[in-house]
Amino acid sequence: MYKEGSRYKWEALKFSRRVKELRDLLPTFSITPLVCTPLSQAMIPKSDNEKADKEQIGVVAAEGIQTILEMAGQNKEPDEILDFLNGLIKKPDDTLFWRT
Repeated sequence: MYKEGSRYKWEALKFSRRVKELRDLLPTFSITPLVCTPLSQAMIPKSDNEKADKEQIGVVAAEGIQTILEMAGQNKEPDEILDFLNGLIKKPDDTLFWRT
């Protein structure tokens, strides 16, 4: 992911909107929105991760790319790799909200 002021926000908004359009147009298909980056997870700004989580977009950082390559080298089943990728997308129920 890159960050260039409002351009990043605009690109993320367009991506989120496109995912919604695809889900609406193709209700029987599973849409897996992912953004890949050569950055390590530790180098991705917290605000970018929070935005991706909010928009339910998975972030494949350098570690995730390495994992995918290792899985491919081990001849893992495509469904297993897809499960890994889907696991990168935060679902609304993944976060617990506590009220005091």
